[in-house]
Amino acid sequence: MLDIREIEDITVIKPLWEALNRHHMNHSRYYKDVFLNQTFENRIKKFEDVDGYRLEVICQSNKPLGYILASVKKGAGEIDSFYIYDDLRGMGLGEYLMKRMITWFESKEVSCVTLDVSAGNEEVIMFYQKMGFNMRKYTMELGDKR
Repeated sequence: MLDIREIEDITVIKPLWEALNRHHMNHSRYYKDVFLNQTFENRIKKFEDVDGYRLEVICQSNKPLGYILASVKKGAGEIDSFYIYDDLRGMGLGEYLMKRMITWFESKEVSCVTLDVSAGNEEVIMFYQKMGFNMRKYTMELGDKR
């Protein structure tokens, strides 16, 4: 049986975050080294400097199988990280998690909610559009990264 719950200890999602990071590294067209060199410990330092965060985790027998992590800083919300193991996709769990997080943002009265999609991971854009997100800008970086 799947259980979805809020968890305060970000470290419980480390294996899931690392799976997401590998996914990005494998699909990145130009910046594989960024994902190769990124560590979970460095990534979560961001949450020391936010006004609040929420972590929702999908578990089965206390084993994390997916999560959504979001934060609020200076009145703006951000979906920081979102990942569900492949075999659980298409069951509506991602939509359920996203709706819960949007409700949380509404309770925080944020001015806007953003998220980043890494180049190479464009297959998620339709899902985010279905959830109400729209493309605002493309950010490009000068560099010889291959």
